[in-house]
This record gives sequence, structure tokens and C-alpha cells, in this order.
Amino acid sequence: MIFIILFLIYDRPHSNKDLFLVQKTRMNLKNKYYLIIWINYKKLQKRVVLMQEQSMHLLFMHFNSLFGPEVFFAFPEEVPDNIRNKIQKIFDLEVLDQFFEITIKKENIKITNMYLEIPSNWARGGVEMIMLSVLTADNVDNTLFHSILSDFTQKIKSNPNIFKCFYEKDKAHCDDNEIITKREELREITSECFENLKETTKPDYEGKPIIKKFKKLSW
Repeated sequence: MIFIILFLIYDRPHSNKDLFLVQKTRMNLKNKYYLIIWINYKKLQKRVVLMQEQSMHLLFMHFNSLFGPEVFFAFPEEVPDNIRNKIQKIFDLEVLDQFFEITIKKENIKITNMYLEIPSNWARGGVEMIMLSVLTADNVDNTLFHSILSDFTQKIKSNPNIFKCFYEKDKAHCDDNEIITKREELREITSECFENLKETTKPDYEGKPIIKKFKKLSW
């Protein structure tokens, strides 16, 4: 008969570099073997957070009057085509709410969206249509997303002439000196927004008590 004992610990000085530390010990109790596995809770949590961050995407969508919805910025920059296509289709939906969420159960994906319009002297209707979309796993808590997205949409709206950044390839306006400057300013705002969103998914490691859990299996 073999017993497996799992120790879930917050941290351990001699195993900081390891997620798992396995020890096999023979106890003089009717020739039973005990397999002891130490699980570094702190390392495990960090790996979970890293996976969450890697699975999070922030897309800055802009409605181009000629080509329709386009991904203007993306963080991380490498976005799978299926994700791009899904969010472009969402932008085409006639959703009345400024802030809305869509869950795709088959793929365990949740897309949190903030729609906004900014005044534009160059757009046909006098406004640029924009959507910030945050893609995460469907089990990620997005409670704080609304306040973060709201704050950064206000930063975008309050930036004078920010609409010019969308016309870099427009022959009628491409010579305007502010276009490149405004594009970089918008990239910085979007990047900062992404970093803030990632922070909301990070658990607090400090001040946690040592946790021990024991599980004994036999077969």
C-alpha cells in the first residue's frame, strides 16, 4: 500500500526555485511507503497569474468609414485571427449599452467591451466610433474593468485632436504633423490601460498565512 501526502505551502526557503519538490520516504509502519510532495503555493499562484496575463488581450477597435471595423492597437500585439474576427463582428452589432459583455461558452472566452465616440473634424458624421475590448477566459473576474475602461476613455476624449491619429493613410490629411504624435499618445494611453487591467487579475501574495493541506490516497 502506498500513501501520497500533499503539502501546499506558501513558500519554502530551500525550494524557492521549484514548484514541486518530491520526497520518497519509507516509514517503519507495516512496510507502508509514503510519497511526500511539497507544492510551492507562491510559485503556483504566480504561474496561474502568468497564464491569466498571457490569455488576456486588449484590442482598440476603430470604425474605418471605408473598410469598417479595424484593430487599431492590440496588446499583446500578436492576436489570433479568430479573436480579431470575433471582435470585429461584435463591433458591427447594434448594441445600445456603452458597456457590455459577451461570453462565448464553447471557447471559454469572455469579451468585455466599452464603446465610445469622440468628436472629429474629419469624420463623415463628425465623430470617430471606437471600442475597447478586453478578452479573457470566462472565469476571470472583470468587476473592476468598467471603472478602468471608463477612466481611460475619458483620457482619450480629453486629448485634443486625438482623432487625427486615425488618418495616417488618408491622402487628404496625411501631411498633418500631428497625426504621428497623436498616434503615439493614443498607444501610450492604451498600453497603460492594458497594464492596469492586468493588475486587477493579480492576487495579493503578501500577508498570506502558511497553508497546509493533506490528502491521503490508497489503492
